Amino acid sequence: MEKRILWLGLMLMVVGMYSSGAFATTMGPPTAGLDAGQFSLGPGYSTSDIGVEGDAKFTEQWKLVEVEDDGVVITTTTTTFVPETGKVKIKDEVDIDMIFANLSYGITDKLEASLLLGMADESNVDSDFEFAYGFGAKATFYEAADLKLGALLQMIWSSFEGDVDGDPEDFVYGPWLPYIETVNTTDSWDADYYQLKFAVGPTYKLTEAVLIYGGPFYHLVRGDFDIERSGETIETETVGGVTYTDTVTYSGTASGDIEEQSNFGAYIGAQVDLAENLPLCVEYQMTGDTDIFGASLAYRF
Repeated sequence: MEKRILWLGLMLMVVGMYSSGAFATTMGPPTAGLDAGQFSLGPGYSTSDIGVEGDAKFTEQWKLVEVEDDGVVITTTTTTFVPETGKVKIKDEVDIDMIFANLSYGITDKLEASLLLGMADESNVDSDFEFAYGFGAKATFYEAADLKLGALLQMIWSSFEGDVDGDPEDFVYGPWLPYIETVNTTDSWDADYYQLKFAVGPTYKLTEAVLIYGGPFYHLVRGDFDIERSGETIETETVGGVTYTDTVTYSGTASGDIEEQSNFGAYIGAQVDLAENLPLCVEYQMTGDTDIFGASLAYRF
């Protein structure tokens, strides 16, 4: 029976990892859960939609080439815009999936630390999973009967790079407006970021095998990015029997900083012991512009 429960837990983790759509990871109970000298090791997965904005510096250049139907170039005009600084805002939330291995250690019965190593992928960008890493700590401040009160801290570093899928206009907007008139526009992104989360709250033992937990938390995202944008539009016109082709090419770059749109939120979760020393956590985190779902499985030894 215990083996069946173990396999069920592993299946739930696999299903969760491949059926969800993330600057975030699961946090687990906001209180320490390991005895002094005890370790835990296991996988964790999270998926989130998070609102992001930032300040950026833009440069733009337009080039117009007009050609007759016999191949003669009539005019060539190049326009370069003076660099400007403006606000960049992601229209739809950024979707980032994260998969981590979490190694935790009980420093004392009321204090534990953890190391996270894994990968992250930005779903809006045509990119591969990138290396991600982080650390965390949990402390229990108060304990009475089935109730514990505590706090946790978690920090994650990661990056992503690649082209924006679909129409870049649907992904980001700002003072970078002229490109909307072009076609075949592409955005190539390169971003590095980190996130910090701090939570406080209770952990309550509902039964011998089930804990429920949650509380308010503070969420901070900081990073920087570089964008290369290009596009082209072609128009033809016939005047007096002569066909003229106007080709306009566009290129631009941007670089700047990014941050979260909202900082404060709350989360709730449940921890279920699938077998002895094998807890499964499932939780939901929310701020004003963020929704995060996650699950983690750990083996204690």
